[in-house]
Amino acid sequence: MILLVLVLLAPQESAVRLKAGQEKLKVRDFDGAIPEFEKCLERAPEEYNASFGLGVCYWEKERYKDSRAQFRRVVDLVERRTPDAALTTVHQKLLGCALLLEDFDEAIAESTLLLKTQERAEYYYDRALARQRKGDLNGALEDAAAAVREDAQMAKARTLRAAVVLARGDAATALSELDEARKAKPSDPGVPFARACALLLLGRDAEALTDLRAALKANQGLSSDLELLASSHSLLWIGERRAGRSGAAAEGIQAYQATLKELGKEPGKNHLLCLPLYLGGVLSEADLLQAAEGAVCRPSQARCEAWLYIAERKRIEGDAAAARSAYQSGLNTGARGTFEYDLAQRRLKEMSP
Repeated sequence: MILLVLVLLAPQESAVRLKAGQEKLKVRDFDGAIPEFEKCLERAPEEYNASFGLGVCYWEKERYKDSRAQFRRVVDLVERRTPDAALTTVHQKLLGCALLLEDFDEAIAESTLLLKTQERAEYYYDRALARQRKGDLNGALEDAAAAVREDAQMAKARTLRAAVVLARGDAATALSELDEARKAKPSDPGVPFARACALLLLGRDAEALTDLRAALKANQGLSSDLELLASSHSLLWIGERRAGRSGAAAEGIQAYQATLKELGKEPGKNHLLCLPLYLGGVLSEADLLQAAEGAVCRPSQARCEAWLYIAERKRIEGDAAAARSAYQSGLNTGARGTFEYDLAQRRLKEMSP
């Protein structure tokens, strides 16, 4: 009789735990929701709503590997019962996890699956990005073009297409595409930043400074993109120092620090936010590398980014051997398809005997 009571109570307990977890999730109490969902799954292992809740909690806490495992579990559990279930939201999360974890094969598979249900610009863009990182430039170009067809205002698809075209050696078309991106979304600071990156890869460093300043001007206020702000200040610092304007370079770093203070932001473990502080001598090389090594998403890209700026600073300081070594460390990350990887390649060629 006692056994029967326990068996009867188990489903009821799991439902209570599931509801408690969902209520905590609504108010973004992720630490409180996680044990509730876990206890639900202990009592009802096939309760896919609990796995979905856990996946969302882990996503918000930047535990992307754990998040992906739970979303995969949702797909498995649901498809056993309903093989034709769309599960669009779950697959969107799986696509996001794949990109953040640099699993580009899975990102291509997930975006392809989502495109079968709906042709959306975002899915084409994500697949283009994954294909670019895998070195499939033709596929990336096709998908970036499809993204623009679906959403002519998607500036990031145009800047991605420009990057792919530039990688194929067509500088004129790449710059023309960036001009179109600026027309499509003139207020987007990512467009002049992308144009500056293209100019740097073409060796037109002085021209790049104009676009970097434009990116900073467009990226202000409470809604500013801090990571883009940090990258813009970092590249501007390098350009000013290479042009012999040390004072202007220092003023840029001071302006960045003032912005962080005004917004009440700390760089923490975000390596991108640390970049200007490293270049300005506020943080050490070890601090920057530690932040990059601790990156929870895009890990190889994070390390490549850190090594590029370390190399640039060492080159400016006249330590050519250390700069070459740092550029090579950036290439050793294998983060192909990124601006930092491509610029490291260019710099090494420039420094070859």
